[in-house]
Amino acid sequence: MQGQKYPNTLKPSIKLLGYTLQEVADEVGISRRTLTEYCAGRNPVPRRVVLDIAGVLGYSVELLIPAYGSGLSEYELQVSYAQ
Repeated sequence: MQGQKYPNTLKPSIKLLGYTLQEVADEVGISRRTLTEYCAGRNPVPRRVVLDIAGVLGYSVELLIPAYGSGLSEYELQVSYAQ
């Protein structure tokens, strides 16, 4: 996870629950490549996508992306990561 700009636990959570990235991407309606980018922390994950992934996995948003539990808006999170 070194070098992540947008830290998250997406990939380990997906693997732990026995899903593949392709299965989750298909369920959420995004490409596997996009999900891979999110898992690597290279791009911020839109709140809608996080909610969809959380629903598929049965996890809370805060477990997948701890910063979302901070009460900051999606814009504020992007600005804080950029600093």
